[in-house]
Amino acid sequence: MTRTSRLTAFALFVAALVTVSSASAQMQRTRSAQQPVDELFWSHAIIVLPSTTQLGKGDLDFTIHHTFGPVSSGLNDLFGLDLAANIRFGLDYGVTDQVMVGVGRSRFDKILDFRAKANLLQRDGWQVAGYYNAAAETTEDGRDLADRMSYHGSVLIGKRVTDQLTIQLAPGFSRFVYAPDQDVFGQGIQTSLNNHYSLGTAVRYEARENVSFIAEMITRVGDVSGGTYNVGSFGVDLETGGHVFQMFFTSSQWITPQHAVAWSRTPMADGDFGWGFNVHRVFGTGR
Repeated sequence: MTRTSRLTAFALFVAALVTVSSASAQMQRTRSAQQPVDELFWSHAIIVLPSTTQLGKGDLDFTIHHTFGPVSSGLNDLFGLDLAANIRFGLDYGVTDQVMVGVGRSRFDKILDFRAKANLLQRDGWQVAGYYNAAAETTEDGRDLADRMSYHGSVLIGKRVTDQLTIQLAPGFSRFVYAPDQDVFGQGIQTSLNNHYSLGTAVRYEARENVSFIAEMITRVGDVSGGTYNVGSFGVDLETGGHVFQMFFTSSQWITPQHAVAWSRTPMADGDFGWGFNVHRVFGTGR
C-alpha cells in the first residue's frame, strides 16, 4: 500500500465521516425500548467482536455487515470497492433483557451462522457476558455437513472506565471440525488447525452524544494456521435514532469471529486495511 493511496483513502474516510456525522447530529437519539441498564457499547457488536451490550426483551435487530477489498488496490479498483466484498445479513432477537439469539448468512463460503449471548454479571460499571456461535459453510464441496461446521465461544468482559471511555476483553476459543489446507483469496493456507485460542481487546471513546470512536484487535494465542495474521480494526459509531451506523477499516474480510481468527491473511504491519460498514436497525416488537 503506497503512501499516496493511504492518504487518499484516509481523506475519503474523513469526508464520509464528516458528512454522516453532520447529518446524525440533527437527529434525536432515541431507542425502540428503554433499557434500565448501562450500555457500554451502542450495538451488540463492536466491529468483528461481539460486545457486552444486549438487545431489550422483544427487540429485533436487523444487521447489514459489509467489508470491501484492501484499499491498496488503488484508484483503478476504487480503493477496494470494486473488489469482491463479503456481506452478512443478520437478525437478532432479545428473548429477555439478559439473553439474545440470532441468525445470519455471509457471502464468503455461503456461511450460515447461529449465535446466542447471555449476560452473566452487571455491577459497578462491569459487565460480563457469554457468547456462542455455530456456523456452517453451505457451499457444496463434497464434505458432509458435520465436517463443514465451526464454533466459537468467548467470555466478554466490559468496563466503563469514564463517562466517555469503555474497554472490553474477550478471551475466546474457536473450533473447526475439519481443517484442510485451504485456498483463501487465491493464496493457500498451509497447516490449517482445528483449534484456535484468541484474545480480543476493544475500546470505545464517546466523542459526543451520537459519535464514538471504536477500535478492536483479535490476537491469536498459541499455535496458528500458517500464513494467517491477527486482526485489527478501527472506525466510528454513529447513532441516529433507532439506527447505529458503523464505518471502519479492518485487516480481515471475514465477519464471523471463528473465521476472522483462523483465516485472516492480511498482516496489520503492512498497513493494508479494507473499507467496511455495519448498519444496525432495532425494532421494538415486544413492548
